[in-house]
Amino acid sequence: MRDVVLASAETAFEDRIRSAFNGTLNGQLARISEPNVDRLIDQDPAIIALGPDLQVDEMLTVVEEIDRRRPEITVMMIVEPTASLWERALRAGARDLIDPETSDELLREAIERAMKRSTRQRQNVVARYEPPDAPPEVGHGRILVVASPKGGSGKTMLASNLAYGLARRHPSEVAVVDLDLQFGDIGTALRLSPEYSMAHALEFTDDPVQLKSFMTAHPAGFWALCAPDSPGVADELSAEAVQKVLATLSREFPFLVVDTGAGLDEHTLTALDMATDHVLVSTTDVTAIQSLRKVMVVLDQLDLEGATRHVVLNRANAKVGLTTEDIERTIGLPIETRIPSARIVPTAMNQGTPILEDNARSSVGRSIDGLIERLDPVHADGSRRSRRQRRKGAEQ
Repeated sequence: MRDVVLASAETAFEDRIRSAFNGTLNGQLARISEPNVDRLIDQDPAIIALGPDLQVDEMLTVVEEIDRRRPEITVMMIVEPTASLWERALRAGARDLIDPETSDELLREAIERAMKRSTRQRQNVVARYEPPDAPPEVGHGRILVVASPKGGSGKTMLASNLAYGLARRHPSEVAVVDLDLQFGDIGTALRLSPEYSMAHALEFTDDPVQLKSFMTAHPAGFWALCAPDSPGVADELSAEAVQKVLATLSREFPFLVVDTGAGLDEHTLTALDMATDHVLVSTTDVTAIQSLRKVMVVLDQLDLEGATRHVVLNRANAKVGLTTEDIERTIGLPIETRIPSARIVPTAMNQGTPILEDNARSSVGRSIDGLIERLDPVHADGSRRSRRQRRKGAEQ
């Protein structure tokens, strides 16, 4: 494995990098004379730098291919940065644009930042997540896990409305669990004042009576297990405990909606592994779309492909220069639900009132209700068992 691989036919910039690091990259810096993607990624580098002698369009093509095949590799373009090029580069998957005329000090700092970023990527939760050998038995309904790689995507708004909308169709058969264990606000979004939370579930993960006693009833006829008041509780709640809680509740409620924290921590991956449906939420900005695509890569790497995936584009009418075709091509899946921007959304969240309660006929309400139509088992078939559980069953 190399730290840095430079794609350039010229030796001048290679010499500059070595000089900027005072020779400490010797043995960890390689140069390939042509931008051949196979040769570049065969070096298994932390960073690929595309040299200043390459054409911009050629660079962008290489960036897109590397980002598709090896998203954990950080790609830098050595080119004069402009606002328009930044937008194109981010869409393609580049992480930095470095001016060829920059000082040695700034060049070193940029490469060091990229190295740290790449290290975090390689040491991410994918490497740490280990599915249990003997998963607990789950129910036969649906586990709907709402996830997003970024905060502020509208994930909690959607989860709270899914619980409310499903409860209108199936009273007393719906529960929502807040797995954003540090900063979850399902309780606030639903105007609840919970006396108990997930923190109280630690000692009673297999006891449905006790678990239900820790849930808070919503007037619409469903139940919520809210996030703890203290962010520190997240460190005490193991993935195994989360799995047991969700499995126990899934045997009590035909519909279990799970809100999650931003990104892919171990708790979220545990829920996604148990899910019948992945409700993946993104906004329309370039970085959010790229992050969503990487989430799908991670799910595939972990073999979490058994659940049905539903892509929800929030604030879909924002004019940011991306078309629906651009987004679908990037993530490799069709956008199933488009939720427009509307003032009623932040107002409803601040008031703790679901959109489907007071604004069901609004464009936002109709979009969410359309998603519920597809999630309802009358319109969609699914098994509670994860892909891993189904595969194990087939092997027996």
